Amino acid sequence: MKFRIMALLLISVLVLPMAGLVLNIDEAYAAEDFTFTGIAQDSDGKPLSEADVRLDWNAKDAEIAVSIKVTSGTDGSLTVVLPGTYYTDLTDSTVILTYDTGTQIMVCEAINLGDYTISGTALDLGSVRAMYEYTVDKNMTVVGTVKYGSDLISGATVTLFDQAGDVEGTDTTEADGKYSIECEPGTYTVTVKRGGFEEAVQYNITVGTGSSSRTCDFYLELTPVQTYWGLDLQHLFTLVGLFIGGILLIAVTAYVVYVKRHNGKLKIVNDEE
Repeated sequence: MKFRIMALLLISVLVLPMAGLVLNIDEAYAAEDFTFTGIAQDSDGKPLSEADVRLDWNAKDAEIAVSIKVTSGTDGSLTVVLPGTYYTDLTDSTVILTYDTGTQIMVCEAINLGDYTISGTALDLGSVRAMYEYTVDKNMTVVGTVKYGSDLISGATVTLFDQAGDVEGTDTTEADGKYSIECEPGTYTVTVKRGGFEEAVQYNITVGTGSSSRTCDFYLELTPVQTYWGLDLQHLFTLVGLFIGGILLIAVTAYVVYVKRHNGKLKIVNDEE
């Protein structure tokens, strides 16, 4: 009887933790989906009927981004389901809605979900009005000039990032310091990198409203020079090299003088004598 009790206790010790682990795994995979609802509207507040709606969700801390596409109803209503495998804590995340009517692309301002009171697994965004409207199939470009003071800077790498942080296009400035990057309508971040200069960044560069080209000029600043004992690295290395070279020159000169002075005093001894 005692052996049976001990066997049951042993089985409980081994099996129950495993069962708990399995339940936790099942619960994790069975996380409920999160549902966003709202009304798609153009910049005038008119509901967008049967427009293609894209929801871009970005979790800042987890560095997770999800893009989901749906079609709005005849009254502009939209329902977007975020899979439970992604949804954890929405308070530190943002949502961007983009509408496509076939002739117009409309982008809404980023929605900070931390401004909403979230309860359960659903959130009504309300009426989400577009802020920027762009004409579809319009050839958009971001152009500009990179300078240091009045000097034109060549060899600078200019990069265009979309709102999700993906590279939309790059270009390298020529002798005239100019660049040109083709892109779709939207809002971008533009960066410039060039050796010897600080990286320059401009945010919220909107392309496609009123014009097919957006000018974005840059004025670079020199990278601060790190100094040691009041000298930058280049002059420090030069000074050290001259010092070492001077020591070697003195050593060689001393050796030559020593050899010359003692050569005349050397005497060859002949054992046969």
